Amino acid sequence: MPVDELLRSIERGFAASRAAVAWTLAEVGAAAQGDDRVDQLRTPVPAFERARAMVRRARSVVLCDAFPAIEAPRPELAEAVKRGVDVAVKAYRPIDGAGGEVFVQPAARRCWRAGRASG
Repeated sequence: MPVDELLRSIERGFAASRAAVAWTLAEVGAAAQGDDRVDQLRTPVPAFERARAMVRRARSVVLCDAFPAIEAPRPELAEAVKRGVDVAVKAYRPIDGAGGEVFVQPAARRCWRAGRASG
C-alpha cells in the first residue's frame, strides 16, 4: 500500500473515532446535566469539601485514594477511625496521622511525578 493511501486511511479512522468519542462525551454531559445524582466538581475546593462531608457521615467503611496527597481530609479520616469506621487509604507517599490502614502505591514515585507534571 502506498504511504499516502495508508496515511489517508489512518486519518479517516482517527476522524471517525474522534467523532464517536465527541458524540459519546456530549451524550454523557447532557445526561449528567439533568441528573441530580451526578456531581460536577470542577475545582479542588468543592471536591475536598464533598470528600470531608462524606467521611464525616461514614458509619462503616471509608476507602480513600489520596492522590497526590492526603492533607485535605486527614482530620476527618482520623475522626472516622475514632468513631469505629474502618478506614483504608491508598497513598502515593508515606503519610502519618490519617489513621486506619495506609497502603503506599508501589509505583508511587512515578505516579507522583506524573501527577505533578499534569497538575
